[in-house]
Amino acid sequence: MFHSSLGDDRGVVNGVRCSIRRALPGGLFVRLVIRESDVRFTLIPLYLEGMATGRANSVEVISERGRIIGLWESGMPTREIALTTGVSQRSVQRWIKRFEEEGSLHTKPRSGRPRVTTPIDDAHILNAVEDQPLTSPVHHTRNLHLPCHPCTTRRRIHEANIQCYIPATKENLTQQQRECRLGFALQYLQADHSFWNHVIFTDEKYFSSVEARARHCWRRGNTRYHEENIQERARSGRVGVNFWGWMWAEGPGELVSLSGRFTGKEYVKVLEDVLLPTVRCMAIPHPHPIILVHDNSPVHTSNVVKKWLEQHPEIEAINWPPKGCDLNPIENLWAIMVRDWDVGEQRTCQAIETKAFDVWESIRRRPNICQNLVKCMPERINEVIYANGGWSSY
Repeated sequence: MFHSSLGDDRGVVNGVRCSIRRALPGGLFVRLVIRESDVRFTLIPLYLEGMATGRANSVEVISERGRIIGLWESGMPTREIALTTGVSQRSVQRWIKRFEEEGSLHTKPRSGRPRVTTPIDDAHILNAVEDQPLTSPVHHTRNLHLPCHPCTTRRRIHEANIQCYIPATKENLTQQQRECRLGFALQYLQADHSFWNHVIFTDEKYFSSVEARARHCWRRGNTRYHEENIQERARSGRVGVNFWGWMWAEGPGELVSLSGRFTGKEYVKVLEDVLLPTVRCMAIPHPHPIILVHDNSPVHTSNVVKKWLEQHPEIEAINWPPKGCDLNPIENLWAIMVRDWDVGEQRTCQAIETKAFDVWESIRRRPNICQNLVKCMPERINEVIYANGGWSSY
């Protein structure tokens, strides 16, 4: 247990039970933060108080100056030091002189407006960003009661080499789903490329007459609503077609359009009339077993499908985990197809089918796409294990 009789406690604020600051030898002070869920120590250089901050006294800059002094103490001339470090000879001589006179390599305070946040405030900001990465700088500024504008908070975050990106969007996973995903990953942890190269990956996809994703637009300022910079969408009159397809490591297999309601009986017809003959002809010859991947949708797990699979022992369906879309490479194949999806002005089912079949055949002429998608299966498995059943980056 940690005991302390130090002052400068901050009490309970936003789940923080105690915040203690104490100076340590070597020009550091430690800040102990005890939260409801964890205990965190933060070491902050004491010399930053009253010294120039930002990049002027960053670790990289101080290390480079220390390298100059080390080379000088080893007997290297200043000219060679400048060539070795990429710093001008005048700067090398200046820092050697500063070190001889003051024994310091830190930049002195400069003129101009003083920094509004203290090193402690900067440490609070970084801790808050680590704890709540999906929160805006405005929230952090108000929550931490910082004496600055949210733009200043944003600059402090950028100074720590933390940038703002669009977060990945994934479905929420329950604990049971995480356990199932982790169990699946552990079961197939030893499966190498020789196994996954002979697996048949299947899935359904809905293609619409409206483009599925927003495009990027390179434009000048204040031209957002110029006609050439507007992505037009026709919400009315939108039509769509369901497709079923399969792929393996050597390329895409067969793609068929589905009409009407897709039920278990319809899926059995697809397996009987499309999957079996095309897989035997294009991928896995008889009598080798067909290792099949399909997700846990109600159509795939219906009794009529289970009965059909029992009648075909040559097909080995992998017990796929729930929410396993990131583990199925065909999901990435669908994403490639819709990357530049545009059926043109003809918003009809026939136009969608023609577009989908054309893109599918174009991918068939580039087998390296499917090879790369299947080749990363071991990495997908490892990432799920590393995330303890969570989402992978695929």
